Amino acid sequence: MGSRRLPGKVLEDLGGLPVLGHVIRRAQSIRELADLVLATTTAPEDDALQAYADSLGVRCYRGSISDVSARVLGALDAESTHFLRLNGDSPFLDADLASRGIQMAAESGAHLISNLPGRAYPYGIAVEVVEVAHFRRLMATTTDSDAREHVTKALYDDSKTRIIVLPGGEFPRIRTVVDTSEDLETANRVADLLGSELLTAPYQSVAAAFIRAGTTPRTR
Repeated sequence: MGSRRLPGKVLEDLGGLPVLGHVIRRAQSIRELADLVLATTTAPEDDALQAYADSLGVRCYRGSISDVSARVLGALDAESTHFLRLNGDSPFLDADLASRGIQMAAESGAHLISNLPGRAYPYGIAVEVVEVAHFRRLMATTTDSDAREHVTKALYDDSKTRIIVLPGGEFPRIRTVVDTSEDLETANRVADLLGSELLTAPYQSVAAAFIRAGTTPRTR
């Protein structure tokens, strides 16, 4: 809730549902997930996120504001083997794409399945599936504050991390995150265009709607 560019952005209305509501609804359709946890902070302004999670019956874990890696580890169950990282400002996540990533993680033995290297997918359509045991070992010796804040940075920087890049990808210059008021306005135009498919449209349809909504393709 403490975003500098758009305070309270994850509870802003997007097509009749909070931005975070889109993330949760889409995540709940990922068949392979054993649990869904909202990992937020202990800051008072995030009490609203706790209340929203409670209203949906979603487990909420609250931890450090700056040490996001510790927050993620705290949110995991003891028996967790992998976690899928989802961002609260990315309401158009692709559930089928995430399922592919989870299946690849289970079959390959990789420490990280990701579609970020090489940027072949739209910004905001991220898939990062992390092996918990490797992540715990890495975080036990990682003291760099930037790596602690940006959860998967240490994995990409570590030469021993086995990374498999999710193949395919289209529309790499389309931006689908909600990080500014302009992003929110564009996302609401996209919501109108998607109509009844707002919560189910694959990323290709979402990207096409962003183009129709007049967004300017760009990188970040």
